[in-house]
Amino acid sequence: MAWSPSPATTFEVDTVYTTIIIKSAKDGYTPTGLANNFFTVEGSTSVSTEYLAASTAVIEAEFPETVSFTAFVAPTSKTYIAATAGYTAKRFTIINTGTGNLANVQASLGIGADFVISAALSAAEINAGGAATVSVRLKTGLALGTHTDTLTITGDNALFITANVSFTIKTAPSGMYM
Repeated sequence: MAWSPSPATTFEVDTVYTTIIIKSAKDGYTPTGLANNFFTVEGSTSVSTEYLAASTAVIEAEFPETVSFTAFVAPTSKTYIAATAGYTAKRFTIINTGTGNLANVQASLGIGADFVISAALSAAEINAGGAATVSVRLKTGLALGTHTDTLTITGDNALFITANVSFTIKTAPSGMYM
């Protein structure tokens, strides 16, 4: 099997590839009687077959343009302003920078003890160039101090992105009632 263009080590993004497959029949067998384009190649957009000699078929298969599956989350970390009450949700945006659609996108928190996803991911599929959002908020009733977690975005085609979240709860100033 030979590829055109020939990939160095990996296939390039946004490239149409063609492969040539040479099939030889076992001794005593021939492809005689097989229709032109009898062979199929999974994932290809077109296949053509040429029969050479009595026992060899040359199959040429063209594949659709390759795509990339890349994205990032913004911001990559979020440090909330220290507060004693009124914890507001913070929005994170997942931006698809690849040429393929991101499918089965999900958001989760690593520990999940101190933060909650307060607004679910706005889309489970993100088109190329598109975006989706998710919001995270600190749980109420937590002890004083700094609370951290990791927002993780996953999906098909090895999508895995993380963003750190941090929140510090301070003592209320004297004379302030909650």
